[in-house]
Amino acid sequence: MSNLPLTRATGRVLLASALAAVPYPARPQSAGQPSDSTVYVARYTAASETAGQGPGKTSGRPAPTATTVPVGNHPPRLGKLLPAKGAGLRQTFTFRYSDPDGYADITDAYVMINSGYTNGANTCWLHYNRADNSIRLSYDNTPSTLAWQPALILGSRSAQRNSQCSIDVAAATAKGSGDQLAVTLPVTFSSTWRGVKNVYVFVRDKGGATAGYAAVGTWTVPSR
Repeated sequence: MSNLPLTRATGRVLLASALAAVPYPARPQSAGQPSDSTVYVARYTAASETAGQGPGKTSGRPAPTATTVPVGNHPPRLGKLLPAKGAGLRQTFTFRYSDPDGYADITDAYVMINSGYTNGANTCWLHYNRADNSIRLSYDNTPSTLAWQPALILGSRSAQRNSQCSIDVAAATAKGSGDQLAVTLPVTFSSTWRGVKNVYVFVRDKGGATAGYAAVGTWTVPSR
């Protein structure tokens, strides 16, 4: 694991950049269950996508390291996915999150749509940044190159796509009120990426507390 640099800091999570630091929890969580006061962050290098799990074995995702969060910070929570189940090549999804410290305490939300929870390669993997109200989609090889597609402000006249899906950024919205945040994204899936997909979500707040990744729904991509 020496080729996977890890960062530990007290009171905050140190991220070298939004491109290089990708959150990976140590274990799956149930939907709506917040993480404890430990935040797991792994920073990729282009040469390492996996962490060893014994001789000659890899896990397909980086190993975590622990970072504490400020005392008194309340962790965010995952809400319901709407719709939570269905089928089709096109669907508008609404991802809901909450934070007892107010929706403005949320910094980032990630969505991974795939048949299983992996390191993000060849998936429909999205990152929403609340501060600038932007969305970006992964490339097929984002975990190995560290590069994401350029961030686009929700509502801008543009779209992002990879081999698995495309996002209609022009029709995407985000609304926050009280402790609730809802992000609505129109997604179109590639017909060649057919099969049952799980929808995994993750959220992080300003104090570094997290919830997820947790499977909150399933979607079936038909062949046409």
